Amino acid sequence: MTNGAEYDIIILDKYPVNKTAEIIRKEKQMKLRKRIIAGFLSALFILCSVSLPVAAAADPYTWDGTSVLAADRTYYIKSNITLGKSLTVPAGTVMVLLSGTSVTVPYGITLDIKGRLVADNGASLIINGTLNTYGGSALDIDGTMSASGRSA
Repeated sequence: MTNGAEYDIIILDKYPVNKTAEIIRKEKQMKLRKRIIAGFLSALFILCSVSLPVAAAADPYTWDGTSVLAADRTYYIKSNITLGKSLTVPAGTVMVLLSGTSVTVPYGITLDIKGRLVADNGASLIINGTLNTYGGSALDIDGTMSASGRSA
């Protein structure tokens, strides 16, 4: 056709317009899903690596008056306790009597302090039995301590 008319060459895209828009939409959704999953996994990693030590520090050991004390821990007394059997506070262990609480050592019972016992202001340590302290141990009494038993 050589009559002087010009011909435009139209190259069709690989996909029709409506298909291209659909593919772009799906790609955006996939990117969004990947970002959400990556954010969730990052938050989970941070939660697992950071919050466990913080939680452990925020929730100290509370002693119930019956369990054996483990070495190198700090125990808090949050209620009045009367010892039912002899007890040793191991070296490296701290037992803290909080204000308003008391620990009573009855006659015939022994409390051995090899670590540290702290009685906060307003707390009471009542010794009717035997209290033994050892080299390197400490008694920090800001509250009251009464003894009618034996102390060594």
